[in-house]
Amino acid sequence: MKKKAFTLIELLVVISIIALLVAILMPALGKAREQAKFTVCKTNMKQYYLGMAMYLEDNNDDYPESWHALFNPRGDNSTHYCDWHNDSYRYESNTNIQGPLFKYFKTMEIHQCPTFEGFARRYGETHPNHVTTIPVVPQYSYSQNHYLGGKKTATTYLGVRKSAEVKHPTEVVIFVEETLWTIPGKASHVLNDTCFRPRHPRDPAGFLGDCIATYHNTPLTKKDDGSGDAVFGDGHVELSIPFQMVNVGWGEVTSNFRYAWPKGNIPANCPY
Repeated sequence: MKKKAFTLIELLVVISIIALLVAILMPALGKAREQAKFTVCKTNMKQYYLGMAMYLEDNNDDYPESWHALFNPRGDNSTHYCDWHNDSYRYESNTNIQGPLFKYFKTMEIHQCPTFEGFARRYGETHPNHVTTIPVVPQYSYSQNHYLGGKKTATTYLGVRKSAEVKHPTEVVIFVEETLWTIPGKASHVLNDTCFRPRHPRDPAGFLGDCIATYHNTPLTKKDDGSGDAVFGDGHVELSIPFQMVNVGWGEVTSNFRYAWPKGNIPANCPY
């Protein structure tokens, strides 16, 4: 018996059903892909925590100086603001620009979040002082809390020198994802080196400082509306919203500074 061919109406019905199924499945697939990227990022930050723990054990519990803990290309014709996307440095093989923490990590892949890469390629050229001759090839996305090992002078520190001096490790970040672009009224500095330094709201310099990233849990078109990953002193990783206001008794500070300050209670006057 000869098979009856599909009528045009039947074919349109089948196409409509397929389109409906695709519409239903696509958001779920998008969420699954983003969750997979988040898992990779979380694993990277866990490795960062373990790397820092090994470094501290090998170095008398002293944090590395945060400006150049991971990478230090400044003495190698640094492009500064473009360092994070300048693949001509060959960070993985150029020992001259590897910081003291670098040897505790096995591969370059660990140094950047997969979600970061999409935003970096879309918005990377918008960062301050971009050198147009340097292509945006993302190299790293994580930064060390500057109040852990960051120097004020040759002999004094902005925060603490030793991990044992951190008052509440579960509430203090060690590494964060840092934003790539300035955000008016919220973030005046961006990822360049691997040093994360948000500022006290009464900092006499008047700078807002560095900012936790805003590219997780938000579409590419709304780059300022998301959150960034951070690993804390007890090793747990969580997404942190950088501009949440936290009451500290005398007033409010952003979660950016609240998570960074390691000495306990935040004083009303700038403490560094």
